[in-house]
Parts: sequence; C-alpha cells; structure tokens
Amino acid sequence: MTESEQVGEFSGMKPLDVYLRYDVSVEEVVEFALATVDGRAGRISGMKKETREALESLFWPRWSLVSGSIVLSDFASRNLDAWVEEFGGDVRRAEEMVNHIHLWDWFEGDDSELARLEGTAAIIAQCWESKLRDDFPGRSQRVRWSVGSYGPEVTMSRA
Repeated sequence: MTESEQVGEFSGMKPLDVYLRYDVSVEEVVEFALATVDGRAGRISGMKKETREALESLFWPRWSLVSGSIVLSDFASRNLDAWVEEFGGDVRRAEEMVNHIHLWDWFEGDDSELARLEGTAAIIAQCWESKLRDDFPGRSQRVRWSVGSYGPEVTMSRA
C-alpha cells in the first residue's frame, strides 16, 4: 500500500528532457492539476497538444521494473545501478534518488508563481500512487511529497 505524506528534503536530480522541450507555464500546470483532481484533464480547452503530453507524462509517468526496482522509465532506469553502488547497496535510498522530481526544475516563473506549485506536488503524488497501483498490483511502494529549500518535490521508493 502506498501513501502520500509531507516529509523532509532529498538532494536534487536534473530534469528529464521531455519537460524541457515544452514551454509550460505555471498557470498551465496548476490548471492541469486541478483538472486532474476533478477528472477533466483530458478536456482542457486551449491547451497545446505538446503541453498536455508533457504534463500527462509528469502526472502519469511511465514506470519500468529494473533489477527488482520500479523506476521512472524516461530517466531513472539508466542510473539505478550507479546510485545503488553510490549508497553502498541501499536500494531504497537509490530508488528515492532516481525516482524524485523537483518541480522548480521543470517550470520557470517568479517566486510567487513557483509557490503555487506546492499544492501540485500533492496531486502529482496521488497520481503516481494510482498509476503504480494499476501498473504493479500487489507491490508496496511509498510516494511522498515535500516542500524543501528548493521548492516542492515528489519521490517514490519501495515501502
């Protein structure tokens, strides 16, 4: 069983290339997050297809099973083994490193705009939990969100 909870900080990782290809405003992120909560994300009018696809891959990412660990498909699978080694065999800590995002890495804006992303982290965490339950039934994963010194982040690891 997964859970969302507010927790402390983790160190950062570089953003996935897919998000850097699109000019997505904080306003669009917040709109998409709110639409996700009430089930209308696929029906937002006026949003570019590329923007919607980028946000869908953030809120509902593809996951892969690598060496017994569930990892973000677009980035983490290439780095898991290196982090396991870096952390002296601590697989859970390596999963936390490769399966986390800092929202400030993905979107540009001033401090007041970026502060609006805090609530979005909780929504992303809930989406990740749902997708993980669907993709890996019976596996126990922990999804957490936090607001640290570098803004809101979401992370996932084994429970």
